[in-house]
Amino acid sequence: MKRIVKLNIFCAFCMLIAPLSVRAGKALPTSSKAANAKAAKAEQILKETFAIYHNCKTYQHEAELAITATTRAETRRTQKRVTRLMVEKPNKIFFQWVSFVLTSDGKYIQAYLVPLQQYIVKPAPAKLSAKDISNMIMIGGLSSIVNAIFSDKPYEAFMKDAKHLSYEGKVKIDGKTYWKIKYIKNSVSKQMLIDTSTHLVHKITVTPITPEAGRWNLTITYKKVKINAPIDKSEFKVAPPAGARKVDRFSFTRWFGYPMEGKVIPDVSLPDLRSGKDVAVKSLLGKKVTFITFWASWCPPCRMELPELQKLYAEYKGKGFQVIGINLDRKASIKQAIAFAKKHKLTFPILNDSAQKFAPPMKVSSIPTMLIVDANGKILEAHQGYNPRGEQEFSGIIEKMIAGGKVK
Repeated sequence: MKRIVKLNIFCAFCMLIAPLSVRAGKALPTSSKAANAKAAKAEQILKETFAIYHNCKTYQHEAELAITATTRAETRRTQKRVTRLMVEKPNKIFFQWVSFVLTSDGKYIQAYLVPLQQYIVKPAPAKLSAKDISNMIMIGGLSSIVNAIFSDKPYEAFMKDAKHLSYEGKVKIDGKTYWKIKYIKNSVSKQMLIDTSTHLVHKITVTPITPEAGRWNLTITYKKVKINAPIDKSEFKVAPPAGARKVDRFSFTRWFGYPMEGKVIPDVSLPDLRSGKDVAVKSLLGKKVTFITFWASWCPPCRMELPELQKLYAEYKGKGFQVIGINLDRKASIKQAIAFAKKHKLTFPILNDSAQKFAPPMKVSSIPTMLIVDANGKILEAHQGYNPRGEQEFSGIIEKMIAGGKVK
């Protein structure tokens, strides 16, 4: 039976857009004197605002996230969640986002990925950095406020790879006055409202700037903000989440409990997809680590995964890494498999197992299924399904094995 991780729309959406919606960069050069003045004003406001967050000793807020999406049937659907952040420098944090919870009591730091029911625990660094947090929760970009608190240079970190930073004047909402700052990141436009009296961020609105990016908007409204107020120590308690699995790294596709893990792949020969000549699978193993992927030309997730494996193969093939494709197309459709491999320039070895000599003994029940094996053919772990973040996870495994490390 195919194993599927189910996420609600809100949770999955936030996990995917987080890196897009929390980073920005320096304004593009422009000949417009007015545009330059707006950019300079925005820079001044942001530097003053980020300095407040960066210099605080403790910080806490609740934030309401609201995502509104418009379907093809013109139906608007809104989902809301409340998230929390509490910080006590130099290394205590409680950060609850939609899809994860990060906690540090100063001795240990724990990241819990809710949809996967997986958590990681490590010794806490003496001083938390934005990079530490990003690495723990597997998100390339962090919220503007988290970056401001934990980055050594918060404005520079915020201003990485952005376009069109602009001050758009003041607005009044419910009797309060806010500065409006706008900027663009790829296909995402962001608007930030900053309280003129406190210099704190009140709201961030994120919208796509092209129709191809979809019709949705995300708003983050910060509430119950407290700076340098005492925080109860119990808020930073590190404890294993009930029912969750402790892992060494987060994985969307790891097949925990795979029955063949720890065993050596059998001695089996299969015909090469292109030449038809029999080749022993073991003869193709890499000197350090090999990914054996089971796929078929009619499988959409396989078609997404294979080009990504080719990229990894091209990068690491000279360093002891190997990819072996095990194609499961029947003889009648082998031509389609060959055409796919040619179209996508797959240069790693591909064997055909239409005779079912290899897949059944390996307990392959759905595709794509990938086995990670060492130089002797010992199965270290298995993965089922397509992992949209696989390149990041798998490159880490490859580099660790090439360096002589072990996969837990």
